Parts: sequence; structure tokens; C-alpha cells
Amino acid sequence: MNIRSKIILSFLSLLVIPLLIVILSVLVLTTNFFNIPAVDKFVSITSSMDRVTEEFAGNLDRIDNYPYMDGLLRPYYTTYFRRLLYVDQENIIQFDSERKLIGVAFDKVSFFETDSEGGVTVSVDPSSLSMMERNVVKGGVTHGRLVFLPDIDIKDAFTFFSYLPIAFVAIFVISVMTMILILSKILSDGILNPLKELNHAAEMIASGDLDYEMKYKKDDEIGKFCNEFDRMRLRLKDSLAKQVEFEHSRQQLIASVSHDLKTPLTSIQGYVELLSDDIVEDPETQKQYLDIIRSKSAQLNHLIDDLFTFTKMNLDEFVIELSPIDSQALFDFMLTEKEMDFQDRSVALRVDRPIPSVPIAADAPRLHQVLDNLISNAEKFTKTYIHIYTRVTPGYFEWFVEDDGIGIPQEDLSRIFEHFYKVDKSRTYSSRGTGLGLAICKQIIEAHCGTISVKSQVGEGSTFKVKLPIQPAESDSTAHSQSLS
Repeated sequence: MNIRSKIILSFLSLLVIPLLIVILSVLVLTTNFFNIPAVDKFVSITSSMDRVTEEFAGNLDRIDNYPYMDGLLRPYYTTYFRRLLYVDQENIIQFDSERKLIGVAFDKVSFFETDSEGGVTVSVDPSSLSMMERNVVKGGVTHGRLVFLPDIDIKDAFTFFSYLPIAFVAIFVISVMTMILILSKILSDGILNPLKELNHAAEMIASGDLDYEMKYKKDDEIGKFCNEFDRMRLRLKDSLAKQVEFEHSRQQLIASVSHDLKTPLTSIQGYVELLSDDIVEDPETQKQYLDIIRSKSAQLNHLIDDLFTFTKMNLDEFVIELSPIDSQALFDFMLTEKEMDFQDRSVALRVDRPIPSVPIAADAPRLHQVLDNLISNAEKFTKTYIHIYTRVTPGYFEWFVEDDGIGIPQEDLSRIFEHFYKVDKSRTYSSRGTGLGLAICKQIIEAHCGTISVKSQVGEGSTFKVKLPIQPAESDSTAHSQSLS
């Protein structure tokens, strides 16, 4: 139930339930009370009083004719009343069913009651009697009042009916107050307490404590809000952890780049000085030094290219230009260049030909960068060879870069495509590279709507697999671009 429904239901309950309690109280009280004979007779008396008053008002012009008035009213007052008096506007008794007080001022009379057992006649104060009155109205004018002396004591019944409305109001007020206390408890438990907990959680997070967990778990609007707040806390905690990890990786990157730049530059500088000082005169040695300088320069260029690509990715300025191209033509060109580079190296580069000819949408320089990264990565860790082969599967052109190197531990396989991630530093090969190459490869291949994966066993080598979608024959041949985020 949502908060709005709870509030509406609370307000309705605040009115409806007390009213139902009052109605139930009326039914219970009246049902039980009207079963009492005195009360039943009281109801009959009041009804009879109304009829007597109506008859009396209708014959008010005959009030001086006592026999007539007495004969008219006797059937009524003899049943329920001991005595009936009519008092005019001057407070003078004009009619007395016992004909004893006619012409006497009402406020000065004493009523004499006879004890049925002892026969003693005593004077009784009128205020102590259970007298009841009705105004006599004729033609819209009040001419006086009828005073009834019932033959039973009806003070208790009269008091009951007099105070009954007050009792019902009191019951209603008490019911409302009780409902307010109950509903305030319900609303406090369902709304106010969770809000207090949320406020406390916000204060804890603001103070840096991201481990505070919301305890309110009910399936309502507040509960859902608390769950979302808790998920936000977890995302914030994860984001801060990643930020700390990223900052640590960035510092490692700076240290690694500084080292990786300094080492080949120092080598290049040393060999250039040897060549420039004419210390080395042997042509074979000079060629060997020049090859080393060329290799170190290529290493520097590869590192700088990775850093430039990574920077562009972070700035959302890196763009892939996809154009239709034949897979055979593209890979023959790239691999022929690599085969020439490996002619004088100790590691053999083996390429399986022919390469399948299928149309693919590719950014040739970026795929060249991926191939260069994968071969360079394999060269760092392989023992004797790098094997490149291709194949066509339904809908995809696939190519593989395989080596017989030291392999990658299983616990690291799922993370090697993350930025800055490098295998456990306790291993000898872990310090090589910046940890950017494979992450860049993954993003470039995904921008081609392809996938890259790896299989590896420690001590047996690794195989990287790249899948690129084959373009349908009817596809549009115009170039298009896709941003790499």
C-alpha cells in the first residue's frame, strides 16, 4: 500500500471508526435500557403527555368547564399520572385533576402525599417530585404549561435521556483520541521511523561511512526508497573503490611509462653515440646497432600510440571509421609487413595462408593497431613462435594469435582486458607493459561489433581469438563512423 492510500485510509478511519463505535454504543445502551420496565413506562408516559397536551390545547376555551375537561383528560392521566395541573402564563394553577389547587400560585403550593402503610399525610416539596412539563400552544401562542406528576419515579430515566447525548459525544471524543494515538503509532512506524533511518544513513554516508546498511525492508514505497538508497550507497562505495583503484593504476601507469620510455631511449642514445663517434667500423656491427635502434624506436612508437589512444578514449574523442573492405586484402597487407619485421628475430612468426576472402566493415589502421598489440604482447611472453591463422564461421570472420609462452593464470583471464590490469606482480613477466594494450584492443574490436577472447594454460601458451561480423552482400558500401567510448 502506498503512502497516499495509507493517509487517506487513516483519515477515513479517524472518522468512520469512532462513528461506528458511537452507533454500536447507542444500540447496546438503548437495547439494554429499554428492556427495563421503568424505562418502557417512561416512553409510554412521554407519548401520553404529548397526546394530553394536544387534547388540552384543542379544548383550552373550555377550561372553566371542569367536568368536561376532566372527562376528556381522565382516560390519559389516570393510567400514567397521579395528578395533572395546568398553570397559566401568570403562574396560576387553572386546572387540577384533584380540584384542590385551582387559583393557587404554582410556586407556593405544597403537595401532600399519603403513606399507604401508615396513613400519614406529609408535605412534599415540588422540586423533589418527578414532575414533567409540556407547554400548551394554540394558534402559535403559548398560553401556559401542563404539569404532570407520574405515578412512578422517572428521575433516573429522565436523567439517562438528558445525559445520553453528552455520553455519546464523550464516547466519540474518546474514540477519536484513541484512533489518533493508534494511527500516529502506525504512521510513525511506517513513515517517520524509516525517514529518520534514512536521515541517519545520509549523515553516516556524509561522514564517510559507506558500510551503514538500511534496516527497513518492507515492501512499500518507503521500503522501495530505502532499497534504492541502499543500492545507491553500494554503487557509491563501488565507485569510490574503483576511483581509488584507478588512481593507484594511474600512478602505476606513470611509473611504468616513465620506465618504459627511459629504457629504450637510453639504449637508443647509447648506440647513437657509438655510431656517431665512429667507434664501431664493422658494417655488420653497425647494422646490428641500427636494427636495435629501429626496434627500440618501434617500441617507443608503440607505447606512445597506446597512450595517445587511451587519452582519446577518456576524452570521448576517439572515432572508428568503418569502411567495407576485403578481409584477405587487409590481412595479407598487415601480415606481410609483420613477416618482414620478424625475419631477423629469434621468435618465428608463422602465418597460415590463404586467408579467407569475405567482406567486413573495418577501420584498417585500428585493426592494424589491434594486430600489432596482440603480436607485440605474444612476443613478450612466447618461447619459440607466434602462430597466426584465420577462418570463416557462419556470420563471422575469425583470426587467432597463438604463442607457446608462459601462459596466463586462470584467475587473471577474466581481467586482462581491463585498463591498467597486469598479471600478479610476483611473476617475472608482470612488469612488462603498461596494462593498456589489451584494453584498447577490446574497445576497438567492440566498436567493430566484434568480440575478443583468450584461452590460456600456464606453461603452455595463450591463444587470442578475434571475431568480426561479415557484411551482407547487399549492405551499403558507404563509409560510416562510430564513436568509441
